[in-house]
Amino acid sequence: MSTLQAPTIPPKPPFFERPETASAPVKGPPSKGLWIAVVLALAMVAAALLWQKRSPPTAGGAKAGAIRTATVSRGPVANTLRLTGVTAAENFASLVAPQMHGGRSATKPSQREAPGSARLQPVSAANAGVATSGNEFSLLLRHAVKPGTQVNKGEVVAEFDRQSMLNRVDDYRAVVTQTEADLKKQKAEMEIVRKSNEQAIRAAKSAFDKARLELQKIPVLSTMDAERTKLAFEEAEVRHEELLKQQKFLKVSLDAGVRDTELDLEQARLELRRAEASADLLMAKAPLTGTVMMQSVFRNGELAQIQEGDRLWSGILYLQVVDPSSMVVNAFVNQVDVEKLRLGQYATVRLDAYPEMELPAHIVSIAAMARQPGARAGYLKEVPVRLKIDRKDPRVIPDLSISADVSLANDDQPAAVVPAGSVFREGPLAKPHVYVQSSSGWERREVELGLTNYLQASIRSGLKPGEVVALDHPKVRETP
Repeated sequence: MSTLQAPTIPPKPPFFERPETASAPVKGPPSKGLWIAVVLALAMVAAALLWQKRSPPTAGGAKAGAIRTATVSRGPVANTLRLTGVTAAENFASLVAPQMHGGRSATKPSQREAPGSARLQPVSAANAGVATSGNEFSLLLRHAVKPGTQVNKGEVVAEFDRQSMLNRVDDYRAVVTQTEADLKKQKAEMEIVRKSNEQAIRAAKSAFDKARLELQKIPVLSTMDAERTKLAFEEAEVRHEELLKQQKFLKVSLDAGVRDTELDLEQARLELRRAEASADLLMAKAPLTGTVMMQSVFRNGELAQIQEGDRLWSGILYLQVVDPSSMVVNAFVNQVDVEKLRLGQYATVRLDAYPEMELPAHIVSIAAMARQPGARAGYLKEVPVRLKIDRKDPRVIPDLSISADVSLANDDQPAAVVPAGSVFREGPLAKPHVYVQSSSGWERREVELGLTNYLQASIRSGLKPGEVVALDHPKVRETP
């Protein structure tokens, strides 16, 4: 009888060993990086095929995919020099804040030795005040026209606070009136004194004549009375002669007093006119017909446009009236290129604000010296140049940035024109040549150059308009 054997159980592998199976391994989905690599490879192949299809054939069957080309055109070529600058008005007037001198204390009359007469105190450091220090004539801008306003000649464009100056005008006018009255009074008093002196002289003359007649009685008079008569005659004679001598000096003294008062009156009138002129300066009027441009000033540490209510100081430029009918360009040229410029040379002006606009201009002035550097030393010297814009345009206003191409030489006859980069030279003495595209590749062809600038070259012979030239050297750019 056979016995059944129990099946044997294989031993359990350790936990760090992977159990071997007989089944085939299961493949998972492809990784994401593989798909990206495939897509990039396909894109590169498609781009290469497309570029190969568009690139022109080169000599020997080589394909030059990186060679740039240009088509030969026809037209004039000009050699120009580019300048940069800003626009400005040729005719303009600048208004600066006036400087006010003196104080109201200088108009107070002082008492002279003669009672009732007034005299003006001299303006000195003790009684004269300045607007910026004494604040009697503070330059407070009360009124100003809006920037860009069209004004006519003589129209009020700005007005400062004039109250203190008008008070000073009233004070001087009162002093003039008082001095005129004092002068009339003094002349009347002088006439009284003169008449009184003449009357005293006549009385002394009468007494002298009477005493001289009394001398005829001496023979019949006693000795005492005769002596009294002689003494009376001598006294009358001396009195008459003294009055005659005093008459000349009295006239000089009276004339000097009148002249002194007249000088006070002239001084008062002069100060009155000066005060009235200062009051007029505080009301600025347009010196010409044009457009108002308000200047800038530092306010709270920032550069801001001057406006009503600002307190200005004397001598500051606060407003300009410009005539926009005649505009110029203030430009600068490097000292290396200034010898190329001449008065009367024509230029084409382009404004950065209006790129499509071109205006004709010509040079009207070239400075004799380079402009001075600012606070920091500058080693790039530039010479100021001024150009006159020959055509009027309402869009051209002051302080616009521009570029001006000054024509140094012109080739008036139309010729074949190519970019300057398409002309090659193998050496300094070698003839210029270009590479012309043909059916078999690039053809090397010598040319005769005309006028050339930094961008274009005029070809007198060797090329025809419509041909295609290479901007890069074919031998350098060829791909085998």
